[in-house]
Amino acid sequence: MKNRLYFLCFLLLFTLSSCNEKITCVITSLTAVDTVFFENQTIPVTVEASTNKGSIIQVQILVDDEVIQSFIASPYHYSIPPYTLPIGFHSITAEAYSSGNNVEIAGRLIKIKK
Repeated sequence: MKNRLYFLCFLLLFTLSSCNEKITCVITSLTAVDTVFFENQTIPVTVEASTNKGSIIQVQILVDDEVIQSFIASPYHYSIPPYTLPIGFHSITAEAYSSGNNVEIAGRLIKIKK
């Protein structure tokens, strides 16, 4: 019974400490809300991620909701090769996961032109 009480207290303290966690996730290479690229350009995606508690354990970069790159350590940078994305609008999303089981998401819309 005593061990169970200690476990419940630990679980409560762990839960409360992760509630105050603040994660920052920013796509720094795409500063404008709707950046325009030509189809023959490389698209640089650089993400800055941090947390005030614990650590960032994974960062994922997604294009149109599909993971294209995953990192377990910084720097978080990926270059989308030319002619990879079709002409039109695309969403670029970064997801930062912390050791406290929290996530922060950043996103940008880009346009590919001919």
